[in-house]
Amino acid sequence: MPPGARAYWREYETQTRPLRRLVALELVVEEAPQFLPAVLKLADHHAQRQDYRESLAVLERALTDYPDRAELVQAQANLLTQQQKWLEAAIALNQFAVFYPDRPETAAFQQRARQLQERHETELRQRVTENAIANLLVGLAGYAGRGNPGGAVTALQTFWALGQGESALGQSYAENLQKSLPLLDNPETVAYVRRIGEKLAQYAGRNEFKYEFFVLQDEAANAFALPGGKIFVNAGAILLSQSEAELAGLLAHELAHAVLSHGFQLVSRGNLTAAALQNVPGGGQAANLLILSYSRDMERQADRLGTRILATAGYAAEWVAQPDGGFGRAEREKNREQP
Repeated sequence: MPPGARAYWREYETQTRPLRRLVALELVVEEAPQFLPAVLKLADHHAQRQDYRESLAVLERALTDYPDRAELVQAQANLLTQQQKWLEAAIALNQFAVFYPDRPETAAFQQRARQLQERHETELRQRVTENAIANLLVGLAGYAGRGNPGGAVTALQTFWALGQGESALGQSYAENLQKSLPLLDNPETVAYVRRIGEKLAQYAGRNEFKYEFFVLQDEAANAFALPGGKIFVNAGAILLSQSEAELAGLLAHELAHAVLSHGFQLVSRGNLTAAALQNVPGGGQAANLLILSYSRDMERQADRLGTRILATAGYAAEWVAQPDGGFGRAEREKNREQP
């Protein structure tokens, strides 16, 4: 450790005034980012003040340089668990296990990741069930008020589909889309997209998903993710790409949405809205727009995880994080247009 950082560390250990201790600790981390005890203490300081975003940022900066340090991953998982972000914590632990299968911490990390993932799925099913029951009641109310059984049937179908889980729901949607939307008839291009997508999917952290990648014959520079890891990308997005890394950035962003269960959550809320809007002129179109609209928090999460997936797969991470990079820009403009 550099002499200056060593002096700041001594001041941190001997100083009694909280503000001066914090300043000394920050200077240690700035001067000697490899000194992980200081990094962990700084992250813990922010967490105790409930500044979880800054605490996570401290850990993520350290993990960028030292991704093989189990104590950093453990601290990250603990922090995410403290915020009840079960799935993100599981992903962090699983990613370490993927890259370092022979490390002594790996087995314990995998076991904890499974427990966190089960907790995430249990809570998600509970939320989905609550929304689906409300959806069913709205549909039945429409039937009682207008004598139209369509609303009740749609609500019952929604209840059944959502109860099957992410993979089954995504598979069902993907099969329907393949029948109703034009797929690109170009084996070389489709193979190119699938090769990139499968490379990225190795690091996504949801091995229970069967990741699949489809190319639509559409000039718009868009892509979207269905629950369970079904990714659709338009031919226009491929034409717009200036490099493989740029296209990988778009796919990584959409993969992140699937991994974080964003689409599954929106399906639940979107179907609830669709049932409620059945009797409103133009309501179906409004619901379609809503179901495609990710929240800002979801977009930030997808950016963060997408960047991590992209970097660990060997691509330049700025293709996700860069706000004015080709696909990053197109994706953000698409989402800003949503209500």
